[in-house]
Amino acid sequence: VHELEFRPRMVFRVLCCLCRLLADRIVCVSGGVRSLFGRSSKAVLIYNGIDVEWFSPDRALARGNALHLLGLSPESFVVTQLGRIVPIKGVEWFIALAEAFVARRLPGSGRARFVVVGGQIAGHEEYFQDMRHRMESSPARGHFIYVPAVEDPRVILTATDVLVQSSVIAESFGLSLVEAMATGRPVLASPKGGPGEIVRDGIDGYLIPPHEVERRADVIARLFGDRVLIERLGANGRERVRGTFSVDRMVREFGDLYRSMCTSGGDAGAKACSR
Repeated sequence: VHELEFRPRMVFRVLCCLCRLLADRIVCVSGGVRSLFGRSSKAVLIYNGIDVEWFSPDRALARGNALHLLGLSPESFVVTQLGRIVPIKGVEWFIALAEAFVARRLPGSGRARFVVVGGQIAGHEEYFQDMRHRMESSPARGHFIYVPAVEDPRVILTATDVLVQSSVIAESFGLSLVEAMATGRPVLASPKGGPGEIVRDGIDGYLIPPHEVERRADVIARLFGDRVLIERLGANGRERVRGTFSVDRMVREFGDLYRSMCTSGGDAGAKACSR
C-alpha cells in the first residue's frame, strides 16, 4: 500500500477494509500507512528501497558539470524541490521559502537559486500556470529556475545543495528524499507521514512544516553559510539510506515475508507456495 491520504476519504476507508478482509498480507511502505490497518497482523512494514550505488556521488557527474548543464555557475547555491506540480506538493510554500530567504539579503545570497523540477499534470493545468506566474512575478524571480520533469534525477540532485519537500498532506513515503540522501544531500521536509520516518531531524536533514516559512528560511540560511554542515548531514543521510532504504534490504525483507507465509501453513501459506 502506497497511499496515506486519499480522496474521497470514504472510498479509501472501504479499500482499507477490503484489504483487511481479502489480503493474506498487506505490505505497507511506512509506519504511517501501516497504522491505517490498526492492529491487523496482516499489515507488515517494508520500506521502499533504491539502488544506493546508482545514486553514489562517485557514479554521478562532477557537481561543476551538473551545474553547467543547468546553466548555473560553479558558485551557485542550489535549493531544489523535485516532484509533480500539483496542489498537494505545496509548490507555493517553496516559493514563499525562497522569498523569505532572499528578503534577508545575506552576503553573497545573489548566488542562491531555487529550482522547481516537475511537469504539468493533467487536471492541474491551472495550478501549474499559477505557480509559473508566481515565480515569474515574485520579488525573488531572479532566483527561480524551472526544469521540466526528468527521467533521471541524478543530474538535478548532483547540482543541488539542499532538497526541499513542501507537501501539504502526509506523504506515504518520500522517494525523492531518499534519492537525495543517497546522493549525499541534506533534506528539508515536513514531519508528517513517511518523511518523518525517513529523515532524522538535525542528523541528516530537518523536519519543519512547510507553512513555517521563517523557520525553514533559518535552516536554508544556516546551510548557505556552512559547507561543513552540508557535508556532514549529507554523509549521515547516505549511510542512513544504505542501512535502511536500499533495494537489497527491500528484496531481502520481501523474501523473508514470502518464506514465512510458506512455512506458516493454512490458506495463506498454500497460496504463497503455489505461486
